[in-house]
Amino acid sequence: MLESLTFLTFKPYGEIEPKGFSEAKNKLNYIDFKVAELTRKVPDKLFLCNTPTVMDLTFGTAVLYVGTSPDMLVPFIFDKTVIIKEGIYYYATPLLQRATISYAEGSGERKEIPIPPMNMNIYLNPTINIDKIYTLLYHEKEKGFRSKPEAHAIWELTYVDSGKMYNVTGENDAVKTPMKQGDIMIFVPNQRHRQYSDSDVSVCFATISFEMNYQKKDIFENCVFKADLEIKRLMENIIAEKNSGQFGSEDLALCYLKEIIIKLIRKKTGDKKEEPAPTEKKENDIISYVKGYINANICNKISVSGIAAAIPVNASYLSSLFKSSTGVALSSYITEQKLIRSKEYIRTGRYSITEVSDRLSFTNVQYFSKLFKKHFGVTPREYEWSINK
Repeated sequence: MLESLTFLTFKPYGEIEPKGFSEAKNKLNYIDFKVAELTRKVPDKLFLCNTPTVMDLTFGTAVLYVGTSPDMLVPFIFDKTVIIKEGIYYYATPLLQRATISYAEGSGERKEIPIPPMNMNIYLNPTINIDKIYTLLYHEKEKGFRSKPEAHAIWELTYVDSGKMYNVTGENDAVKTPMKQGDIMIFVPNQRHRQYSDSDVSVCFATISFEMNYQKKDIFENCVFKADLEIKRLMENIIAEKNSGQFGSEDLALCYLKEIIIKLIRKKTGDKKEEPAPTEKKENDIISYVKGYINANICNKISVSGIAAAIPVNASYLSSLFKSSTGVALSSYITEQKLIRSKEYIRTGRYSITEVSDRLSFTNVQYFSKLFKKHFGVTPREYEWSINK
């Protein structure tokens, strides 16, 4: 990946002249200079001079490779005048199509050293790509539900939001995997699977089917991941984006899903240590999760105890933490967010005042109207009239 060209990062190879090319030449008593057009996208040779080399970019965008040896090159984004020390290997290439540089070498001798064409990884290249989300569903299943066996050519993620269930995979139901609240399991392409719960247990879970080009399927096969606070927040964000209808909501859902997949892979491969328990998380992480949870569940009945159980932390601790961090009581914040959302629904003109009240799970329309008037200074009906007059 490209390094930023600064006084500190470039110090092992030379110096930066902030006053420009002419000042750098004058400093070294160089008179003549040359102009070169850069056309090769990757280095296939290096230059080595026994006197300092002054170099500056005059057109386009370029990469400057420098190093103490041919096999220890560092790529810099070339955006400043540099004085390369004698004995340093260097070469410049265009970042995109073409670029032009000016350079001066004084009376020094410059050697041209052929090397095998290099293709250094100077760009950010994704390891995995998630191109499409086919389905994003939230299921509230009855006790003892049963799904039919299925297998398809895409990936599928199951996240248990509450309750318990079983995932059964393989031919002849070879593997039965129990799952509880906060568990995640991913079915790989063409893996036969079905799901069910016990006759006395109901379950709520989300499923996401998607297209992904990741090849190491064995990381996921029949593996249950425990969602930490951060992954729970991402799941809530995905569901919230599905329901938001705002610009870019589908793009954000794809980004959140990709982040979840990467974090799960890191957990499995040991690239990152397990997240600490939620009570050990930084307080702002908990507050961020709470706000995301409320946003994602805005149409449901939301309680402080329910949010605390989802994290999980003690409800009294959560209330105290939220109030000290935001200056607002958590119960008041929940009501405030529901009222803000009610204004959005009223503005659309698609719902009656009673339907808005029901949609946001207020006790009744009279109570909703009372809270609305107290918060905004007008009744829902008056607000509706004001935006339609």
